Amino acid sequence: MRLKSIFLICFIALSGFIFSGCTIGKQVNSANPTPDATLPKTDIILYYGEGCPHCAKVEDYLNKNNVRGKLNFETKEVYSNKDNAQEMAQKANLCGINQNNIGVPFLWDGKNCYVGDSDIIKFFEEKMK
Repeated sequence: MRLKSIFLICFIALSGFIFSGCTIGKQVNSANPTPDATLPKTDIILYYGEGCPHCAKVEDYLNKNNVRGKLNFETKEVYSNKDNAQEMAQKANLCGINQNNIGVPFLWDGKNCYVGDSDIIKFFEEKMK
């Protein structure tokens, strides 16, 4: 019985040591700058879905009006990227939007949510004035 207790304590200590080593390694890696870390930060994020017709309408507006050349914002695809989809759901939750009512295109400006092509195009029109 005593041998089992000693073995269990050693196992737990070793597991803790291994776990802390993995965590330290991750912290060191995250401190190294990546190309994304060198980009100017923005609070504006446009979430879209590949193949979404309303997203294509927003994309067409962005291209025709050179919005990317005038404003700094991020775009994140949500149909094939679950992390981006979860992040979009978190932003929608901050705005009090029910998860059943979330759709793309969806824009977060750091405080407010905009859903649908016309509201997002209107947002960009106002920002470029």
